[in-house]
Amino acid sequence: MRYLRLLAMALFALLAFGGFARDLWAQDIDISEKARRFVGENGRNYLKPAVSVFSANLNSGLYHTADVHKFLGFEIGLVGMLAPILAGEKTFTATAPDTIRTDSRLYIAGRDYDKNVTTPTALGPGNGAKVYYKQAAPDDPPIFEFPGGSDLKYAPLLSPQLSVGAPLGTELILRWVPEIQLGKEVGKLKFLGLGLRHSISQWLPGGSPVEMPTGGAFPLDLSANFMFQEFVLVDSAGGDFLKTKAYSLGLQASKKLSILTLYTGVAYENASTEISYTYRPSSDYSPGLSQAAVDVRFLDMKGDNDFRATLGISLKLAFLDLFADYSFASQPVASAGIFLSIR
Repeated sequence: MRYLRLLAMALFALLAFGGFARDLWAQDIDISEKARRFVGENGRNYLKPAVSVFSANLNSGLYHTADVHKFLGFEIGLVGMLAPILAGEKTFTATAPDTIRTDSRLYIAGRDYDKNVTTPTALGPGNGAKVYYKQAAPDDPPIFEFPGGSDLKYAPLLSPQLSVGAPLGTELILRWVPEIQLGKEVGKLKFLGLGLRHSISQWLPGGSPVEMPTGGAFPLDLSANFMFQEFVLVDSAGGDFLKTKAYSLGLQASKKLSILTLYTGVAYENASTEISYTYRPSSDYSPGLSQAAVDVRFLDMKGDNDFRATLGISLKLAFLDLFADYSFASQPVASAGIFLSIR
């Protein structure tokens, strides 16, 4: 009964975490709508921090031990990832329109207002930078305002995960989130991940095949993994606003100490994101472009992380595994989870 209560509490915490993530997106944080007011490098720079943060989340929480499941052994559970929004990812230098037209006059960049302005990224503060006429009176309103960000301190992601033991010390890994509605203004999210992990320690002196009931004398469990994941954010119009493909190739080591397991790992990772939306120029200024809508597409936007090192600890309570770890990388990530595990 005690273990059942622990499981219920842990599941409640993770589901609450997932609800928290959904609510963050739903509170007027429709990044796709705000992005529609950017074109060219402004749009790329506005969205790039979001690309880095969410791709870093995708490649987190993939393991909590290097001990690979025996044939038909399995574990199923939930993994939560939390990436802090770093200070350098909150703002960027945007280029203001060449001209801005108001009801009273036409303003020229450089002569009447500053051409380059520091403004929030998609993950930065909620209010965008305001552009003022250089000779404006103190109470005069801005002549142009950039859209703000989502004002996030942390970017969360929650995913179910299943691992199943296969022959020859190999296991299959599956992550899957069906298409779910995040909010009527935001759109939908869908997510799929497929991977393999293989025991290395079984082939080393003192090791024994994973299928054997007892281990050998080799002091550590060692494994290697490959993971492919695809994350899609569908906008409120039904189009694929953001599509990220993430790859991770890593090595893991762990040591079991009674009910505790200490683990570490290193990984090379790569994430590529494609973003598509329709630029909608505002009617109150002329940016030197056609006032007609323009289809914008950014291809092969890369996340910041190429390499990460992870340290973590796992606790086993009967058939339950609880874990927490932290990944050191250009974009760090903390992850935690709970699994029902039959090894």
